[in-house]
Amino acid sequence: KTEKKEKGKWYILSRTPQTIARLIPGIKHYTPIWSADEIPSSSERQDDRHIILDSGLLSYREIIETIQSKSDVHNHFLIYTPDSEIIISPQQTYTKP
Repeated sequence: KTEKKEKGKWYILSRTPQTIARLIPGIKHYTPIWSADEIPSSSERQDDRHIILDSGLLSYREIIETIQSKSDVHNHFLIYTPDSEIIISPQQTYTKP
């Protein structure tokens, strides 16, 4: 677990985004999204975007396809696993406090 505050915008693709948001220290604002089609593209603002994909909603195949199709230098993908209530990314792991 880290206490580092991430810069950029947060997007949470889940049925329970508020539960997931509580696991991220310092997150005050996020945008709930309901499908991968709502993930911002590179033509929009160029801020870093942290996109959490819920493995309770999407299969791992869908998660991989989403990451491949929405890959962008500004998109940073994280995966939430509801069974263990953990969020993982290549750089960090977030768990319940």
